[in-house]
Amino acid sequence: SSRSRHFGAEKEDIFCIELEPELQAILTDKKYTIIGNDFLRYTTDMLFDLIIMNPPFDTGARHLLKAAEISRGAKIICLLNTETLANQCTEERKLLGRILADNNAEIQELGPVFKNAERPTNVNISLVKLQIENDKEQFKFAGFTSDERQFSIDDIANNQLAKHDVFE
Repeated sequence: SSRSRHFGAEKEDIFCIELEPELQAILTDKKYTIIGNDFLRYTTDMLFDLIIMNPPFDTGARHLLKAAEISRGAKIICLLNTETLANQCTEERKLLGRILADNNAEIQELGPVFKNAERPTNVNISLVKLQIENDKEQFKFAGFTSDERQFSIDDIANNQLAKHDVFE
């Protein structure tokens, strides 16, 4: 929603990105505006007040990093596989851990809340609340694989990235 308006329950103020066609149909039937179908490829000039997400648990870190990239000061609320936070076994998860720590994210462990859901899973879930100040610059860096990785300018300033040459 526009920054000049207060976030409300009005459907015209809520924008959705959904990959699954059947869930898109449900949102459309309920008169929500769908602005994309692949959050990881989504780009925008819109300013949002709030980003609420329930990403696929296997790509949760990547989705939350993308939300941080496009948030421009918006509050982010995300359901995430607790293991994504606890096991920082990839550079992507390590970067997410630094962003969460640097921005004093609130993390609340909820347990296996989807155990009896329509699409059940016995995964432990955490609720992450994050807000990145507008003045912290972010950018995307295409890594050596087809996966997009995003890094903060602070990572380079703190020598967290080893550069082989200018382009890398």
